[in-house]
Amino acid sequence: MRKVVLWLLVALVPVLALPDVALLTTSADYSGILGALEGDAEIGSVTYLDGRYSTPTVAELQAYACVLAYANYAWNNQSGMGDNLADYVDLGGSVVLGTAVFDTGGQWQLLGRITGDAAYSPLTQGGSSFSYTNLGSDSGHAIMDGVSSINNGFFWSMIDTESGAEWIADWANGYDLAAINANENCIGLNIYYDGAHDWTGDGYPLAVNSVNYLVDANKPVLETVAVQADTGVVILTFDKDTNEPTIDETNIDTVFALDDGTRGGGFGEVRALGLGASPAAPHSWLSGSGALGGAVWTDAATLEVTLSMDGGKPTLAVGDTVTVDGATVQLADVNNPCDSEATVTGDFGEWNVVPVSWGQIKHLD
Repeated sequence: MRKVVLWLLVALVPVLALPDVALLTTSADYSGILGALEGDAEIGSVTYLDGRYSTPTVAELQAYACVLAYANYAWNNQSGMGDNLADYVDLGGSVVLGTAVFDTGGQWQLLGRITGDAAYSPLTQGGSSFSYTNLGSDSGHAIMDGVSSINNGFFWSMIDTESGAEWIADWANGYDLAAINANENCIGLNIYYDGAHDWTGDGYPLAVNSVNYLVDANKPVLETVAVQADTGVVILTFDKDTNEPTIDETNIDTVFALDDGTRGGGFGEVRALGLGASPAAPHSWLSGSGALGGAVWTDAATLEVTLSMDGGKPTLAVGDTVTVDGATVQLADVNNPCDSEATVTGDFGEWNVVPVSWGQIKHLD
């Protein structure tokens, strides 16, 4: 009789979600910058928001991890749009501003707090010029990675870096090209992204790098995963307030995937297993019977997980790597997902030790 071995494909963890961004513009020719954003491997969806005929609300902006805003024609509401962008930043969002939102005196200028308050826009406001210039010097900031030349920049504003902001690059004519504010939630790019631009070179990578930098700088980060001795409680601490998603036995092993060092292939890994077999899989938060004692957010940045020993203790161990799934845990008020890693620290102490007979103890291994 021939033995038949059945194999199952088991996805150990989900593929990382990618952040969604918005392209907010009063331009009618935005295909170039839209294509650059859509073609980047670190960006999920890109939504076009037309600022000529409507003014996106703060609630609408909260759906995106970052907004790139630039202008060619008049804004539907110059001041209202600028205030909405500033309110969005206050909630945890991030904004890249491009020409001609800095241009004084025109209907394409963004008004309101986003440009009127130096805590937001890192570039000043001034008149625009129509004369050719090239990329000048830069500070070596991360948004300049892969940006080696921008030539024949024709439409730019006569502006400088705001006091308190960080200068990143300038044009060869001496006016500033790029800067970032002190809170690292707004980048200003003194470059025109309408399809009618004359520049050649790395203008699009500069914009894409800026979006990715701000998304990473403002997403929540899992800072610590600490075992509380003798309690069976594990505390997960984030550096920013989160959306406090429900965590229970149905999702904890995917939202906070554990790796004891045996996983290969990272996120999205699929393993083939014999029927009835168990994967040589990373560890689990669940007990032998698949139970979890509970998971409660004690505040918006702190999750308290209580383990269970029902049917045998969980395989979670000090030294495991915890990887957040990049989808479930978001900023409290903005759709910017956490995808960071942290190492389990601490000591279980006597939590997994129970008496088995008079004068004896046994570890639940």
